[in-house]
Amino acid sequence: FLRPKGKELEAECDAQMNTLLAEMKTILLKLNMSTSIISEIEYTYKEQKELKMAELYGEYSSKLQ
Repeated sequence: FLRPKGKELEAECDAQMNTLLAEMKTILLKLNMSTSIISEIEYTYKEQKELKMAELYGEYSSKLQ
């Protein structure tokens, strides 16, 4: 479904999110705090990404008809 540019943008966003999550985890560990929030953020990010992809696909499909 994604064109090359779309795949490239998705990969960039995923890389940025992974960097942010790693930084957050490092900070939480230094503060001796729980890192369980990291899993919740990852789950929410993936869920929202899937919803946005479905929305964009729906818009794209409706324009083809």
